[in-house]
Amino acid sequence: QFGPSINYGSSLSVNVPPTIVGATGGYGFGSNGVTYASLMTSDDGTGQYRSYLGSEEKFAFIKDLEARNLVVPVVGDFSGNKAIRAVADYLKGVG
Repeated sequence: QFGPSINYGSSLSVNVPPTIVGATGGYGFGSNGVTYASLMTSDDGTGQYRSYLGSEEKFAFIKDLEARNLVVPVVGDFSGNKAIRAVADYLKGVG
């Protein structure tokens, strides 16, 4: 429902857009309009760009993995015990 507003502080309510604690943006819902794109192109506060879009080398690495069908999208509550456990079970099953 909220598109690419992927973040670390998602609300449990479907009527409240997800937010990122401590992040600010100039658009979106309320005063916090942080998007996936802005997260991926922001530095970590010390000048380091840590996402896969942080450098051509990092992007090329992920692009190569994807081209070889080695990227598995996982959606879930990673603070809970179901999403990560499901990934582990899948990996155990495929060897």
